[in-house]
Amino acid sequence: MLWRWAKRRHSNKSRKWIKNKYFISNSVRNWIFSTKNATLIRMIETPIRRHIKIRSDTNPYDIEQEVYFEEHWAQIHKKDAAIK
Repeated sequence: MLWRWAKRRHSNKSRKWIKNKYFISNSVRNWIFSTKNATLIRMIETPIRRHIKIRSDTNPYDIEQEVYFEEHWAQIHKKDAAIK
């Protein structure tokens, strides 16, 4: 779809010119859509981050349950630090 878009956008340019403008290669992959500012990534390259559920009977606006939410946020930040 990206190739068809590029061909439609630059109908008077050659295939080589379009490839050099929009697509790059690295050691693992070829034909990576890229611009000066960004590169299109594959979904498989996005790490999976699981969430920790919040109990259904809790309320973040209840002062009595403030300790629960502080512990919950601490678990999340500890988990995020382990991923990085």
